[in-house]
Amino acid sequence: VQQIQHELRRLNRLISDVSRASMLNAQLQRETREPVELKGVLRDVVSIFEEKTEGSGIKLEFKAIGKTKEFIVAGTDGRLGQVFTNLIDNAISFSPEGGTVAVVAKVDGDDVVVTVDDQGPGILEDNLETFFTRFYTYRPSEFSSRGNNSGLGLSISQEIIQAHNGRIWAENRYAVGDGNDGSTPVGARFAVRLPTMSPAVTRTRSRNV
Repeated sequence: VQQIQHELRRLNRLISDVSRASMLNAQLQRETREPVELKGVLRDVVSIFEEKTEGSGIKLEFKAIGKTKEFIVAGTDGRLGQVFTNLIDNAISFSPEGGTVAVVAKVDGDDVVVTVDDQGPGILEDNLETFFTRFYTYRPSEFSSRGNNSGLGLSISQEIIQAHNGRIWAENRYAVGDGNDGSTPVGARFAVRLPTMSPAVTRTRSRNV
């Protein structure tokens, strides 16, 4: 009975996720883009997870390199918050006890690049692109959480970022030292690149509000 109830809850979550995903594209097309201060969005999301992970042994670090006015992007703060909530939650779920999840935002030319690093097992090279396919899930046995993942989170995140004229991708992190010769991943990185708004456009929008 317990197993049946568990499967029913899993299916209910899956149906809800599929329903939201099927409506996402139409919703994104209807939403109005406004200036969003990305540094503030990231700070809010990180602070929520700091409370959730308190006492878990997992440390969260956040760094924004650049002035606040340089982190203005055109978009919807709720949608962008949804993306970074998913990426940070995913990184925490793969992090070992005592590990660190590092969120770094920096300005790169006319774009803002945000990276979320974990200290988990990394990603199989063949799966780096597959990660963003709908319903795809990959979790080594020690990180298995059957029933808690629909395989839609990263796919939805990709759709949101693409709707914001940005790009999202995954890669492994490598380092030499502590017995590692540089061939074994020391963790995974998910990165998001978003175009910033020009100062002229930002000022015009501010005067019209």
